Amino acid sequence: SHNLSHKFMVRYDLSHLSQTEKVKLSRALYGSTSKSTANNKTYTTITKGMINEPGIDKISKSVLIVDRNKAAKIIELLKNFKAEFKQMPLWTY
Repeated sequence: SHNLSHKFMVRYDLSHLSQTEKVKLSRALYGSTSKSTANNKTYTTITKGMINEPGIDKISKSVLIVDRNKAAKIIELLKNFKAEFKQMPLWTY
């Protein structure tokens, strides 16, 4: 017997959001790298996004495949930013 795992495909749309909100949301999802300079030294800060977690995969620009136990976290983030989204259950090997 094959073990099927339950996942969700989450498609989201940010087109109606302000640029600021889009940037904040994409940083939360995909992480960011920022550089700052102090005392002639440059420091790089890398913030990991949710996409770095196992069980969350980006398959195209605005489509994620998410393990069932991670879906609520992604949905909550999208709701907080008032992003439009659709989720569809999937079963995969």
